[in-house]
Amino acid sequence: MTNRYDKMSQGDFDRILMGILQDTKACELISVPGFYEIVSEEFNNEVLDRWEKEQGEHTCKYCGKTGDCPNAECLDAVPEHL
Repeated sequence: MTNRYDKMSQGDFDRILMGILQDTKACELISVPGFYEIVSEEFNNEVLDRWEKEQGEHTCKYCGKTGDCPNAECLDAVPEHL
């Protein structure tokens, strides 16, 4: 007796899975076991940066100073420094 999925290729599986993921909202995916742990680790730094911006407290990624960096070199070296 053969498995009815024997003819399915990895490409078929991936294509269908990608369609499911495109149709699924991220807030629904968060309930998938292990998903939160993976994405929270992947986006950790971005979450921390956004939280800092919400607090009105920015850290210059070039010089490490908090708040508005008075160092003109930071602005010239890293335009997106805040």
